[in-house]
This record gives sequence, C-alpha cells and structure tokens, in this order.
Amino acid sequence: RSLRKVDREIFVAQHGGFDMHGGDTLSAKFPEVNAALGTFINELKNQGLWDDTLIVLGSEFGRSITQNSSGGTDHGWAGNYAIIGGGLDGGKILGLYPDDLTENSDLWVRRGRMIP
Repeated sequence: RSLRKVDREIFVAQHGGFDMHGGDTLSAKFPEVNAALGTFINELKNQGLWDDTLIVLGSEFGRSITQNSSGGTDHGWAGNYAIIGGGLDGGKILGLYPDDLTENSDLWVRRGRMIP
C-alpha cells in the first residue's frame, strides 16, 4: 500500500458456475470457495492484515428449494451475502429464518420459491 500511496485497497474476485439449472453440482463448489478463502485468510494473517480486512461474499439471486425437471434448481428470490473479517464481532444473522419451508408455509409461492 505504501508503494502505491493508498490507504485502502479493494480487490474483486469472481467464481462462477453456481447456476444449477441442469443438475446439482453445488456440493462440489463450496469446497473450492472454502479452500480459496482459507488460503487468502491465512496469507492476510501472515502479513498482519487480517484484523483490518473485510471480505464480502455475495450472490445476486437465491435458488428454489425444490428440484426442476433436470435435477437442478431454478432462480428464487433473495440474494445471499456474508461478511468475514478479523475485526468483526461475528456470529450474527440479520433477519429471521422461516419456521416452515414446506408448501404449507404462508411464504411458499410455488415450486420451492419462498417470499423473502
């Protein structure tokens, strides 16, 4: 940072392939993301930067709860976001998780789509 004469840096990384219309490969994607985050976080800790770093994870859409005819899932409402950082007082969730994820729920629209 001192060489570039900046106080803050922003880096953007993308990892695609989470659009699971044609089958469920989600279980293979999470370990990839977890390994990349683990490596990055360890390096931040080694450089003494972890407590001054904020990582934001986001998705622009949610997924339906039930499968489609191809064994995958379709777009649902809500994005998914998480923040990670050494200086955060974590362990908190914003909002409430639905008590009922079945077709009997007042939030159920159709085919596994829930009103956020």
